[in-house]
Amino acid sequence: MTKAKNSPLVLGLGFSPRKGGNSDQILKWALEGARKAGAETKALHVRDYRVKPCTNCSECDEDGICVLKDDFSKLSKQIDAADLLVIASPIYFLGVPAHAKAMIDRFQSYWVRKFLLDKPLPRDDRPALLLLVAGSDKKDVFECSKRSINAFLRVAGFKLCEHKFFGGMDEKGSAKYMLGVKTQAENAGKALVCAAS
Repeated sequence: MTKAKNSPLVLGLGFSPRKGGNSDQILKWALEGARKAGAETKALHVRDYRVKPCTNCSECDEDGICVLKDDFSKLSKQIDAADLLVIASPIYFLGVPAHAKAMIDRFQSYWVRKFLLDKPLPRDDRPALLLLVAGSDKKDVFECSKRSINAFLRVAGFKLCEHKFFGGMDEKGSAKYMLGVKTQAENAGKALVCAAS
C-alpha cells in the first residue's frame, strides 16, 4: 500500500479467531472513520498468521531478536510500520483469545531491546485505539484485557489514547443491530486520526 503524502497509516489489528464476528465489524467501522479523517488504512487479523507461543528460552536476551521460526516477524514488521494502531478484540474468560495472547507474549523480544539492551524503538508513543467486545455488559469484564493490551502497546511503541467497550454482544452479527455502535466506532477512528494531526 502506498501512502499519500502526509497521510498517516492506521493499522487495524483484529484479535478475533472468528471471521466476520462483532469485533471484526467494529474494527471495520473504526477504519472507515479513520479513512474519512484522511488516513490510509490497512486491516490485519492475527488469526491469518502462524504465531507460536513464547517458550521463555531467553535467546532474545542476546540481541532482542526472537529465534522462533513462524510468521511473527511478518506481523511485527507491519505493526512497526504503522503510524497509528486500532486493536479490536473479543473477550474470552476476561482475556484476549489465545492466538492474540501468543502474539503479545512474543513482544518479549521488544521488551528486551527496550529495557535490557537499552535499544530504543525507532518510534515511540504512537497513538492507539482499543475496541473490546464482550457478551457480558459488566464493565469489569474488560479490565484484564485492557491492562494486558496496554502493556503490549507500551512495549511495541504505542500509547493508548482511547478505548471503547461494547458489551452485550454474544451472538455473531449483533453489532450490526445495536443502536449507536457503528457511530461510536467510526467516531473513535476519526478521533484517533485527528488527535495525531
